[in-house]
Amino acid sequence: MLTGLYSAASGIVAAEMQQEAIAQNLAHVNMAGYRRVFTSFSSANADPMGDEQNAAKTGARPRMNIDFSPGHFQSTGSPLDVALDGDGFFTVNTPSGPLYTRDGVLQISADGKLVNSAGYEYEGVSPLPPNVTPSQVSISRDGTVSADGRNLGRLKIVQFADNRSLISAGPTMFAEGDLPPEDASTTFVQQGVRELANVTSTDELVAMLIGMRYHQAAQKALSTLSDALQEHISGGR
Repeated sequence: MLTGLYSAASGIVAAEMQQEAIAQNLAHVNMAGYRRVFTSFSSANADPMGDEQNAAKTGARPRMNIDFSPGHFQSTGSPLDVALDGDGFFTVNTPSGPLYTRDGVLQISADGKLVNSAGYEYEGVSPLPPNVTPSQVSISRDGTVSADGRNLGRLKIVQFADNRSLISAGPTMFAEGDLPPEDASTTFVQQGVRELANVTSTDELVAMLIGMRYHQAAQKALSTLSDALQEHISGGR
């Protein structure tokens, strides 16, 4: 009976975490380069020492994962919108070191640097010359940036042997994990294109409804088991 209580309680926790993931996805559905999060469950995670009895008592514990599948490409015609065709990531410089992103919505800072929405500079490119307009910016398939006839460098694009090693560092940015970045020789840049979030609102809403029913079922099971346990304790007095 105690095992059932632990399992029901674990089910409630899992359902609540799933709802948190869905809420996060829906909040960023319109954010370019956002990567969907989802929960997975494994009883192997329930006990780090591998004790099967403890695993059975605690039930399966949820884990938050990141879905690195590509989002849909949207043609915008904007010279400062770029998308990555392949598994690579742009590199941006931050005060805490380089981070990696699929967000290719470039902006021009006051000092001519190409930056993302958070103000972090895309690595590999020199500042644009004064008075250059976005329409004068050209970005080739290998990430080479030129403006007003000047070559300003190449956007640093990297890839990882396993994206699951990356650590979330914000809605669209990731930090290096156990695996080092590698040159993304098979990833190409498309100018005038924006990669949307890999989130489908309809799918998330369906998952939310299913999760709510799962949460209700777990709550009902917990209540039933709790009442039965109370009866058992009372009957033994």
